[in-house]
Amino acid sequence: MENKNDNKQILTQNYRISHKKDIITKESMQEELKELEIEEKKQIKELKEMKDSLVWLNGYLAKMHMGEFVTLMNKPWYVMRVNFLAGLARGIGFAVGFSILGAAVVLLLQKMQVLNIPVIGDWIAQILQYIQLNEGIR
Repeated sequence: MENKNDNKQILTQNYRISHKKDIITKESMQEELKELEIEEKKQIKELKEMKDSLVWLNGYLAKMHMGEFVTLMNKPWYVMRVNFLAGLARGIGFAVGFSILGAAVVLLLQKMQVLNIPVIGDWIAQILQYIQLNEGIR
């Protein structure tokens, strides 16, 4: 009989322990669920920030015409042709501009020689003589 009572006591204790474990498990599950909800909210916030960053980056790249740049990089012969023509135009522009500027300086020096300013006049006369000698050589 004692053996039966001992078995009952052991079963009762096991029931209490298992019942406590169930309560602890339910509480821990609720805590874990709360932690998961908090983590989910953090992830949602991070995703919104990433979305905002991507929207900003898309607008920035659109302003820079990055799509056109990528298209140009896929056509290297077109880029070389455009750069060659741009360099040619730049070179012709420099040559014409320097010629006009040089002619204007020579005309200005000739007019200053007529004024016959003492120190500057002699210096200008030497420069004009040098220019005229070089024109005669050609």
